Amino acid sequence: MSFHLPTYKPEKMNLWVHLSGLVWILMLVINMNGLFLLYTPDSAAYVLNSRELLVPGDRSVFYSLYLYVCSQVGEIIGISSLWISILPIFFMIYGMLYQWVQRFFFPNSPVWQFVCLSLAGVLTPFPWFIIQIMPDVFTGILFLSSVLFLVENVRFYQLVWGSITLASTLMHNGNLIVLTIVVLVLLLSKSVWEILMIQARRIYYLGIVSIVGWLSVLMSNYIGGNGWTTAKCSHIFIVAQMSETGVLKHYLEKYCQEEPSIMCQYKDSLPEHAYGFIWPQDGILMKTGGWHHSDSLYGKIIKTVLTDPELLLHYTGSALKSTSYQLISLGVGDGIFPVDTSSTLASELKNRYPTDYKTLFSDHPQQTGSIAFSDLNEFYRKSAIVLFLASLISIYVIPRKNQFAWMALSFVFVLSNAFATSVFANVLMRLNTRGFWILMVVCLFLVLKTISHKLIKKVQ
Repeated sequence: MSFHLPTYKPEKMNLWVHLSGLVWILMLVINMNGLFLLYTPDSAAYVLNSRELLVPGDRSVFYSLYLYVCSQVGEIIGISSLWISILPIFFMIYGMLYQWVQRFFFPNSPVWQFVCLSLAGVLTPFPWFIIQIMPDVFTGILFLSSVLFLVENVRFYQLVWGSITLASTLMHNGNLIVLTIVVLVLLLSKSVWEILMIQARRIYYLGIVSIVGWLSVLMSNYIGGNGWTTAKCSHIFIVAQMSETGVLKHYLEKYCQEEPSIMCQYKDSLPEHAYGFIWPQDGILMKTGGWHHSDSLYGKIIKTVLTDPELLLHYTGSALKSTSYQLISLGVGDGIFPVDTSSTLASELKNRYPTDYKTLFSDHPQQTGSIAFSDLNEFYRKSAIVLFLASLISIYVIPRKNQFAWMALSFVFVLSNAFATSVFANVLMRLNTRGFWILMVVCLFLVLKTISHKLIKKVQ
């Protein structure tokens, strides 16, 4: 049986859709008491590297390249501000969500398009990722663009969505893993892509995009002197995660007597969290080889864990446990702390983005601590629960196969992100929420679709 994609003709956005864009902007102003950028400790590394343009050992270089390109555009038009990097992301997400609503949920209902886009900006946490100088926002963009790529039948737009998908995979190494898992699941879930009328060859094309992403990251590291690897220091994050989950202690208890190493000295003093293993200047990482001389020891630990059946079973169980913890960690505000005037970030902003520097140290809500993240997170968690339950009810009220397929595909994406970030990085609510909002948006759109159907039926 063959499946043919419906013909889609891009239409001009109407007044209602433009109004929903204004709602987004007003929401940002209200939430932030003004349009302020937000920074995490990692923001400093990305901003600094957008000037140095070195290939780091612990992360992808491509987000720094993105900031560099935006800074060059800013110089051309005479604007020295990191907002130049934020605005394309804002319009990209807004445009893709509009495409989603127009194609999949409300093709000819301007008012409902307005409701969908407006509520998406209020009930889900993705706007907070837009205004952070971090690559986290590209995880959600990855899913939006990859789905549009799968269903697009106009060559020009295929290139657009494919390019955005590829760029999104390059911004964070975790996105490479996410896209690869999603492609594999789609290939194994014929019923899902048949229900959504996705042709098999489109999934193969998406797989090619994933492969190109892997090759691009490998090549960037090779050119940067890190060798053929996706991240020169990936072994550090894996062992740190083993420390957090108890696998490292299990390894040390089993092998220290017959294969003693410097790590054995810290068998009984391993930190509770992975970040406590990596980042302190006097932490275990710095005492066992640091960033540049730990690869041999850590590589041996990883190899032993993966080849020892007992340790492998423990590691697999801990990976499942970490993924489940990550999956229920929902919230914003991780790492949003006051910035010191002597910090690397402050120095970079002062020298390259003086307007942003002045704004940051002039009653900025991040500096004053005036953003009520605890209240916001409570709201988003309740919103997620309500939207998920309401979507299940909507599926029961008006059973449609494509509703279940949409939720299943969204959940696979969210689960893939939770796995990639918890196993190869850290269990942090920021890392989960950067993808989880996609599931919230899909649930919202499904609920509104059911409500509209009921209202129309009632009127008739």
